[in-house]
Amino acid sequence: MTILLKENIVISSNLQNKKEVIHFIAERLYKYNYVTQDFETAMLEKEKVFDTAIGFGVAIPHAIETMKDTILRSGLVIMTFPNGLQWGEKTVKFVVAIAATGDEHMELLSKIALSCTSEEEVDRLSKLSQDQLFQMFS
Repeated sequence: MTILLKENIVISSNLQNKKEVIHFIAERLYKYNYVTQDFETAMLEKEKVFDTAIGFGVAIPHAIETMKDTILRSGLVIMTFPNGLQWGEKTVKFVVAIAATGDEHMELLSKIALSCTSEEEVDRLSKLSQDQLFQMFS
């Protein structure tokens, strides 16, 4: 199975806060057998020690290293928030959640990083359709 499923690209999400987003991501990855039910806790623990909003309106939530056993195989969830979502001290418009067991996600993550080099570019990405994002990152 692929790292990024079209079903795991959610555009114009109406979720209201970081905790709701992390819950949704964990449920989606669990549904498609990428992670165990404890993955949500692993992501929340990571947020306690390191805010995963990395700038330019992008957040990359992932599991804390001590709970890597919650990941069964590598997978991604991409979510867009064209109007912005408060993520700790920052506002994000593009969320890329990672569950990674090895390095196979690095090429896809590299594509995403190269596409998120400015707030303007992230704003543009946040307004693309599911099909457009899938074509870009698969």
